[in-house]
Amino acid sequence: MVRPVVVVHEGPLEFLESAGSFLRASPAEYNLILSIAEECARTQDRAGRAGPPFFASVVRRGVVEGAAFRTPPHKLGLTEMPLEAVGLLAEVAAGLWDALPAVLGPETVGVPFAKAWHVLRGQDWRPGEAQRIYRLDRVEHAPEVGGRVRVAEAGDAALVEAWATAFAQDLGQEYASTTDAQRSWIRNGDVVIWDDPADKPVAMAVGRGHTAGGARVGYVYTVPEARGHGYGSAIVAALSQRLLDGGCDFSMLYALASNPVTNRIYQRIGYRYVAEVRDIVFD
Repeated sequence: MVRPVVVVHEGPLEFLESAGSFLRASPAEYNLILSIAEECARTQDRAGRAGPPFFASVVRRGVVEGAAFRTPPHKLGLTEMPLEAVGLLAEVAAGLWDALPAVLGPETVGVPFAKAWHVLRGQDWRPGEAQRIYRLDRVEHAPEVGGRVRVAEAGDAALVEAWATAFAQDLGQEYASTTDAQRSWIRNGDVVIWDDPADKPVAMAVGRGHTAGGARVGYVYTVPEARGHGYGSAIVAALSQRLLDGGCDFSMLYALASNPVTNRIYQRIGYRYVAEVRDIVFD
C-alpha cells in the first residue's frame, strides 16, 4: 500500500496550487485555512509575529488528502487526513518548533497528533473547547432589536481594539488579532457595530476570510452590561445578510459546542451544521 507523504510548501501560492482544489471542495469547513493562505499569497506575507507562515499538504499518488497550516505564534491547524499521515506531520512540525500552544482540527486527527507530539517534544496535552462549524445560505430570521447596525469607521478603532482583546480573553485565547489587522478590517468595511436605542455602541461582529464564494463571521462580541438583550443575534443576522448582499454565496462561523444558547440562536438565524473541530491544548 502506498503511504502518504507530507509536502512542506515554500509559500502560500505553491500550497494553493497543490491543496486548493481539496480545500475548495469543502469551502465552509476549510474557510479558515483557505482564507489565511489566500491572504498570505495576496500580501506576500513572509513572516508573522513569530516566524513565517507554514503550509503543508498530505499527498498520496499525486492526490491531496489533507493539509496543515500555522501562522506563529498561533496554534497549528489540521484538516481531515489519513491517520498514517498524522505521525509524519508531527515529525515535520517537531523539526520546526520546540513547542506548540495548541492544535485545532477534527478530534480524530488532533488527538493522535497530540499523542505523537508528546512523544516527540514532551508537551503534555488536554482536550480544549470543541467548536461547531455552521454555514448559512439564507437569513431565515432577523431578530427585532432596538437600535441599528452600522459599518465601523476610523473613529471606532480604539473601541474595536478593546473589544477584540476582550473577545479573545473571553475565549481564553492568549493572542488577539493585531492592531494593524483590525485597522485593515475597518478600512475594508469588514467590521459592523450595533448601537442601542440611545446610540451607544454595544456589540460588534467582523466579516472576513472571503474565499471560495463565502466569508467568515467572527469576533462577535457584546459588552457584558448589554448581554441578554438580543444584540449579538441581531448583529450576526445583519452582518450575514450584508455578506450575502455583497456577493457571497454563503457565510460561515464557529460556535462553541459547550454553549447551547448561541448554537440555537445561530440555527434560528439560518446557520446549518457542517462539522466539528476541537482545540487540543499543550501545557
